[in-house]
Amino acid sequence: MRLTKCLGFFVSCLIVANTVAQPKGGGAAITDGEIEITEGALRYAYENAPKQLKGQIANDETGRYEFIASIITSKRALQNLQTSLDKESDLYYEFTFAILAAAKEFDEK
Repeated sequence: MRLTKCLGFFVSCLIVANTVAQPKGGGAAITDGEIEITEGALRYAYENAPKQLKGQIANDETGRYEFIASIITSKRALQNLQTSLDKESDLYYEFTFAILAAAKEFDEK
């Protein structure tokens, strides 16, 4: 019963978020300052999470909070790196070439 209640809460949050999002799917399900997470991004992250983490998300409000907080933290870190690195620093080039390598991997799929 607790699992059903928690899943119901999670699905309700997604439905509410989807309702207030922009009609063409371009809106955010969750917004924290300038950081936005779409319903599709939440779904993808959940579907690709390890089985144990999925259980925590489904069964525990704290698990859901931590799941969403980790996505926000990662997106914020990416945003900070993209805007604050010195464009001539070694760290900037390391970051840029790591992104290019990841993009190439996806392009080859």
